[in-house]
Amino acid sequence: MEVDRDLRGNRIGKLLYYLSTVVLGYTLLGDSEQYENARRMYYSFSHNPGFTVDIIKLGYGILEKNVNLNDHNDERAWSTTPDKVGKLHRVVLKSVTMESKVIVEKLK
Repeated sequence: MEVDRDLRGNRIGKLLYYLSTVVLGYTLLGDSEQYENARRMYYSFSHNPGFTVDIIKLGYGILEKNVNLNDHNDERAWSTTPDKVGKLHRVVLKSVTMESKVIVEKLK
């Protein structure tokens, strides 16, 4: 998903990610290249109890489940090392089920 340059900074991308996962029930798989703003969104969603972010390696499965990314350049998902650059590591964004959201709200 890419937002036109003149519309960036208005959180339209974040809204589209939210609608895709929560309303439509999709699981989003990150591309081989993630722009900084997309990385920031994955970082933000990873710290929101209504979402899970997993790090996978294509062809191998989940490397880390339900992670809280350290920042928008977290080396576990995005790196300049040859084993990760545009190759096999991806982030996956999912919405947590409504039952889980209710449990989280009760814990607060």
